[in-house]
Amino acid sequence: MPMKSFNPDAVSALMSYPWKGNIRELINTIEQIVTLVDSQEIHLVHLLHSIKEMQWEQAEEVTDVKNVSLLEKAKSMGEQMEKESIIKALTHTGGNKTKAAEMLGIHRTTLYQKIKKYDIY
Repeated sequence: MPMKSFNPDAVSALMSYPWKGNIRELINTIEQIVTLVDSQEIHLVHLLHSIKEMQWEQAEEVTDVKNVSLLEKAKSMGEQMEKESIIKALTHTGGNKTKAAEMLGIHRTTLYQKIKKYDIY
């Protein structure tokens, strides 16, 4: 797998998120993002679909309508990328969901939930 890096906005988001599952949650999230993102640089949009209920430290980002709209667009883009990654993994594995889940770095049950969520197949 090629080396990947996080841009400053993505790093700030990772640092401001309250990791309730502590280091394990952080490691799992990073592994999932690195596996699912095709580009060499990971941006904030890539994090939004992986980190649920992101808590921003800056109140202006939460209250500013333009930022909220941008976040919604980014979330939508992230979900579309996630759906495409799942389809690619399923295609690559010939529809084998166990292998596709391993390839994506997620549990098979999670894959089934996402297949249902995105109405795949």
